[in-house]
Amino acid sequence: MSTSFNAYALIGVCLSKESWENGLKPEPIVEEKPGCACNAEFSKKKFCPECGQPNLVKVVINQKEIDKFNTYDAVEKLAKSLKLKMACGYDGDFYCIGVGSGPAGNYEPDAIRMEIRNIDLVVIETKLRKALAPLGLWDENEFGLWAVQYVG
Repeated sequence: MSTSFNAYALIGVCLSKESWENGLKPEPIVEEKPGCACNAEFSKKKFCPECGQPNLVKVVINQKEIDKFNTYDAVEKLAKSLKLKMACGYDGDFYCIGVGSGPAGNYEPDAIRMEIRNIDLVVIETKLRKALAPLGLWDENEFGLWAVQYVG
């Protein structure tokens, strides 16, 4: 059994798993459907006069999508759509998204230089704010330089 250590440097935001889930998990879409199979005429009454079942029941129509929601996949998809990088904590307890650098996927000691001369912090911050604010995920205090270590 071996242990690997990876370190990432990102300029962006770092939020807890729960925060990402609150913003990215699909909202339930609820639809009303007939509640009984009787041939009784639909009435404005709450219950069917023949069987006693509710005339209308609420059904979540995207339950499968909610059940299969994966925080890692959702944050990774968002990062790719913004052409940014993502890093996460052990067991996905937090996720960072932004401009960054990390290991190339090999197991040899490595040093990666991140070119900072051409990084425009205002552009990165604006891009993240535009994407995250509508989801309720933007927190100005969470924007900055993050050093993330992952041990797996």
